Amino acid sequence: MTHSDNNTPQLIDTHCHFAHKQLHGNIASLLESAAELGVNRVIAAAGNLEESRFNCELARKFSHVYALAGIHPHESKDSPTDLKAELGELADGCVGIGEIGLDYHYDFSQREIQREVFARQLEAACDFSLPVVVHSREAFGDTMAILRESTIDPSCVLFHSFAQGQQEAVTALDYGAKLSFSGMATFKNAADVLAAARITPLDRIMLETDAPYLSPVPVRNVKPNVPAHVYHVAVYLAAARAETLARLAAATTAIATAFFGLV
Repeated sequence: MTHSDNNTPQLIDTHCHFAHKQLHGNIASLLESAAELGVNRVIAAAGNLEESRFNCELARKFSHVYALAGIHPHESKDSPTDLKAELGELADGCVGIGEIGLDYHYDFSQREIQREVFARQLEAACDFSLPVVVHSREAFGDTMAILRESTIDPSCVLFHSFAQGQQEAVTALDYGAKLSFSGMATFKNAADVLAAARITPLDRIMLETDAPYLSPVPVRNVKPNVPAHVYHVAVYLAAARAETLARLAAATTAIATAFFGLV
């Protein structure tokens, strides 16, 4: 990787879908362009076991890519009965379980199945001593209920691409979770998400792209979204929070490094 100069804030994209067809054939160049903007580490998110295995291979190939393994709520209906064993085979090669959780917007999997698979993956994360990356869409109440019923340490819970407002942010933060914000927080129609980003403490916030989705302002029309664009998320949120880019970058990088146990 070609690293940026010393004056460029160092950033981590904590959620990128490298396994997606729009990205997976171009990963080396995506990492190079990201590094030019100070984005030197990327967490590769998984939606199913095939993507989980892909991520682990990627992490072995690229020293600045780190793998997540898990079943997205959309894919819950296809979850294997021996899910914990399947995840266990990947645990040594990944830095977290994710993305997991609930999605009641599309209901691609029955809600009862989503809740069951979410709970099973939280249990697996506890067994493997790994943090979890949580997807919650139009299901915040049930998401929080399942988290509270589990034995997961709240400090090991990250809500990715936080999509709720200030009230839900307070609930998640009071519980002990961390919040990650994507380009969604830069959208004109997402003032509630930006409000949540503004009140999230500096030691509990992370940044992401959710690439290839959610390209941020000012590259809203650039598709697909790519890891380099987490720089724009950082610039936008720093201004919204009345912080310097350097301060926000340093804080989010430090918290992501600690949360995922990066080296």
